[in-house]
Amino acid sequence: MAAFILGLTAKPSFSAIFNVASDFSLTNNPNGAWRYGWSSSLGSSFNLYNKVGKLTPTIDLWYDPTKTGSPFVVHNSTATVNNSHPTITYQPSQLGFHPGYYGEYSIVRTDCA
Repeated sequence: MAAFILGLTAKPSFSAIFNVASDFSLTNNPNGAWRYGWSSSLGSSFNLYNKVGKLTPTIDLWYDPTKTGSPFVVHNSTATVNNSHPTITYQPSQLGFHPGYYGEYSIVRTDCA
């Protein structure tokens, strides 16, 4: 009887695993658990990136076209090292953030608690 009672009061456990790099989407923002965006300062309004593009032929990015070239979120969509950018080497499936020229923060948020 005790096992039955404990079974009724036990909280369910969730085993969902989220990975910001492998869950990257170039088609949806928000994307399941993730939202890509920026803010002008810590604690200020969160603004979703609304445009996708390419930093290099295999480096995808989300950005806001109203900002001057940055901030943005980038992702190496390949399974190989990418050093096609003149100063940055991207590891396979790596996700990166670039701040804005005027101190903006590039942000990836999760809606999972």
